[in-house]
Amino acid sequence: MDSPRDTYRRLRRLAENPAATPDEQENARRVMASLAARYGNDDVDPAEDPVVEVKVVYKTEPEHWLADHCGHFLGVDVLGWGRRVPAKGGTTRVKLDGKTVVYRGAEAACTAAATLYEELRERVAQVVLYAACGFMHGAMPLPRDTSKQLGPDVPAKPLAPGLRDLIGASANAGRRARPERPELPARASRQSPR
Repeated sequence: MDSPRDTYRRLRRLAENPAATPDEQENARRVMASLAARYGNDDVDPAEDPVVEVKVVYKTEPEHWLADHCGHFLGVDVLGWGRRVPAKGGTTRVKLDGKTVVYRGAEAACTAAATLYEELRERVAQVVLYAACGFMHGAMPLPRDTSKQLGPDVPAKPLAPGLRDLIGASANAGRRARPERPELPARASRQSPR
């Protein structure tokens, strides 16, 4: 069964259709007034936002996933952006540029999706970084004395809530995937020959 809003829109198209008979148009207007009185005018004929396109530029694959997810989460069409290139047979096809996502839909929803993407972009990059580091250290742990050789003692930044758990979960996944250490030749002496 159609919603009252869909029925109202269909009736409005019929009432405005010049090919319809005057009786059909009058009957459609009468039913539209009845629906508006029963459900309220705002519920059956809301003011529609104009359809717009908002472009979002991403740099990495996780940012691309985030851009797609933000658009789908807010119910807008998510499109790839590209340019037309010649193809066989004199036709053209769209070649995606691999850097831009376009949101198409109501202006408020598209703007909200772009804003949400910008707000979460750095947090997603941080989560991916911490997950990758946790996995690497779980799969290939470094000797304790080596960690001091990697850099100067820098005070650690406080972690955002949940990142410590993410690092631990990633390290556990890395431990389960731990590769066998290959046999390497003995290290040559670092002293120069005399």
